[in-house]
Amino acid sequence: MHWIVSGPPNAPKADEAVAAAVERDIAPLRAREDWEAGLSLLRDLDPARAGSLSRNDWYRLSRSLTIARQTKVPLADVMPVAQQSPLMHAS
Repeated sequence: MHWIVSGPPNAPKADEAVAAAVERDIAPLRAREDWEAGLSLLRDLDPARAGSLSRNDWYRLSRSLTIARQTKVPLADVMPVAQQSPLMHAS
């Protein structure tokens, strides 16, 4: 529904190598259900985004880490807030 109203997001397509590295980094944390350790990886790169993720939303954590590592800037600098999914801001 969000796409109908605002159009598709303009986040960069994930670089497969970066996404694979992110998955290698967070897989052991997800297996231990150590959300705080996973979130700290993102907090170092994009504190605002880290603060907006819902607890245990490993998909969005992975995607946010991929964007941050790939672009080397916070998500808000890549995608204006108006174009981000409202679900991306759930607490």
